[in-house]
Amino acid sequence: MPGELNFSIKLKIIEPIATIVAETIWNPTQKTKRLDENTIELTANIPDLKEVARWVLSSAPYITVEEPYELRKIVNELAQQMVELNNLLK
Repeated sequence: MPGELNFSIKLKIIEPIATIVAETIWNPTQKTKRLDENTIELTANIPDLKEVARWVLSSAPYITVEEPYELRKIVNELAQQMVELNNLLK
């Protein structure tokens, strides 16, 4: 993601993707910390919350957004749009 690093993020990631994320460089500022056998914490500084929100949703349900609140809000809004677009009761 090119651009000025305006946002600090903190994500909690569980298996089956935690190990893959921990072993892959997604962002040059990222740091990972193993919280337990099945969970890692990823922190990074990024320029665009919307791009990260799309990545979080593509990894659902294995990621929890811890910080910032703005990222949680974007993820929630995108998830709600997905529910509405894919509603089986339509």
